[in-house]
Amino acid sequence: MRIGVTLIAAALALCAAPAPAQESGTVELAPGQAATLTVGGKGAIRVVQRGRGEWTPHDLAAARHLVGQPIPDAPVPTAEALPDGPGAPQAPPVEPGRVKLRFMSVADRHMLLIVENGYGQALLYRARMLRGGNSRPTDVCVVLPANRSYEHWPHMIERIQLSDFALVAWNEGDRPTCE
Repeated sequence: MRIGVTLIAAALALCAAPAPAQESGTVELAPGQAATLTVGGKGAIRVVQRGRGEWTPHDLAAARHLVGQPIPDAPVPTAEALPDGPGAPQAPPVEPGRVKLRFMSVADRHMLLIVENGYGQALLYRARMLRGGNSRPTDVCVVLPANRSYEHWPHMIERIQLSDFALVAWNEGDRPTCE
């Protein structure tokens, strides 16, 4: 009888334990979704939180700027800094030791992926757009250490898959490349 009670107690303890963080190499987001993850060696990621994406005043200003830019004919080779003039909303701090992702719809006509890199190294990753049952890769830019990046697409995307995360050394003054 003692063995049966011990097994039941162990089973109850397992049921009461919090769910472990999701570990995988890919994160998929639909519009309006967010995820927070940690990045380990060899591209191992651990999703520690999922939820609804929220706009900050800084994000809204970035979205307005990006939507107002001419659409390039081809992928751009380097990322450009957003304008930061008087009256521009202050960028919120980036949380150390985490990567935060938000995939947002802009007026149901454009898409914006916001990537916050809380590491002291640059963040590389790959992205695939899913739309109408089709999947295709898209170019993205390196995210500088302790910084955020905005990826803009001038059309709707149903879901985005992010993979091949890697932290790499970064030299101050290097231009963020895109591929």
